[in-house]
Amino acid sequence: MANLTYRAERALLGALLRNPDALDDIRYLTADDFASDQHREILHAIAAANAQSRDGSHVSFEFAVAFSAPPPGISVRYLQSLSENCPDPANVRAYARMVMESSLRRQLRAHADRLSHDAGDLHYEIGRFSKAAAPDNSVQDFPAHLMRLAHAMWIHATTFDPATEIPNGPQRGADPERAVKDARSSLAAAGGAAGQEQAQQEEEVLADLIQHYWQNSSVPDWLPADAFTAGPRREVYEAIAALTRGGQPIDQLTIEWHLASSRSSHAPPGPAEPGARTGTANLADLHGYIGLLAAVPVADGAATMTGRALLERLTRSQASAPTAGASTVKGSPEPAASPDRQLPPTPGARSHRIPVAAPPPSFGVPPVRQPDLIEPPPGPTRQPGPQPRQ
Repeated sequence: MANLTYRAERALLGALLRNPDALDDIRYLTADDFASDQHREILHAIAAANAQSRDGSHVSFEFAVAFSAPPPGISVRYLQSLSENCPDPANVRAYARMVMESSLRRQLRAHADRLSHDAGDLHYEIGRFSKAAAPDNSVQDFPAHLMRLAHAMWIHATTFDPATEIPNGPQRGADPERAVKDARSSLAAAGGAAGQEQAQQEEEVLADLIQHYWQNSSVPDWLPADAFTAGPRREVYEAIAALTRGGQPIDQLTIEWHLASSRSSHAPPGPAEPGARTGTANLADLHGYIGLLAAVPVADGAATMTGRALLERLTRSQASAPTAGASTVKGSPEPAASPDRQLPPTPGARSHRIPVAAPPPSFGVPPVRQPDLIEPPPGPTRQPGPQPRQ
């Protein structure tokens, strides 16, 4: 179990260990923005080791970082695990943004707690003063206003809490393919053989997008979310499409961060209950499912090929949908539409967004020949070629 803040800090440090020069791109970030004391020390050690390596040192960078840390030091094995488990070192700016956002939320919550404590102290002081001077009751509004402000800040800081513990993908030694099959039965309703085939194709597209996004970066441009079954798989694909539109990098961590943030932004204030949203999976289960999709073997380019199959299935289902309502009286034909009346869309067309063409204004009227753009001048018809003088 690991929360998103902890994983974002590990991903950032792993990316910096792979490319310490990226420190120049995130100068706004300081060690105080890290929630973990150990991660703060590692960031200081990375900066110190990077300065030494620029002086001509050829020692392994992980060893240089371990030697630059203060006693008792940092395990080289742990530093190597950070470097190896980084989702994508190229996404260092996205990981730094996550760490910074988490730091700002912690600071906002700390200010809310301080205001709440100050409101309690002010309420005590007003009560002590009232016994002696019996002031006007309006002074009672002072702590009430302060408490409401503290509550609003606390709600804003905790609506999305990246420090919530969630599962971190498959465990070591687990079979991702078997785990995905087990998760499929718990995250989606059984739909028979056709439903199982649809689920497998959707999972293949999602797994390839998570693992090899740049080979399939055009898929969100032409594959609509309606091609996925309503539920967790469509929600994951919508998160990928939203990140694509925003120009954000795609990997397991960025998708989970976006899902947690978007869910909290649409949730009502107050503590969230697991599975409270209708038709959606528990957020912890969904994050574990994304971790499985990020580990299951999938061929490069599968998202493009299988995505076309999903698009064809969606097109066939939309084409076979009813486009005209049945008559209420058996045998009675529908009244003919007048030429100037716009035909309303049928229920099937409205739900599947199938355009319904209205008849042109000239329906049932023979076309009228339009005059030529260039009319011959009046008088006798002139023959081609040179003309004799009059």
